[in-house]
Amino acid sequence: MAHFDMIAYRLSREPEEGTNDFAQKFPLETLRLLDALVADDRSQIPYELGKALESIAEAAPSLRRTREWRRLYDLTV
Repeated sequence: MAHFDMIAYRLSREPEEGTNDFAQKFPLETLRLLDALVADDRSQIPYELGKALESIAEAAPSLRRTREWRRLYDLTV
């Protein structure tokens, strides 16, 4: 996918004035999207994926216990 890095990067940033913070408003949907798009290949993980996951977890702490969140997080460490 072209510019896939930008998806995770945009999700990891603080929202700018007048923009939607998708990860904060829709944490489960954001997690599902990332889980569907990110392969298990560490060499191809998107830039700032870890920060995007933290943003998701801040909005919905229980998501840290999901298989999807743990799989993605394991790719970042």
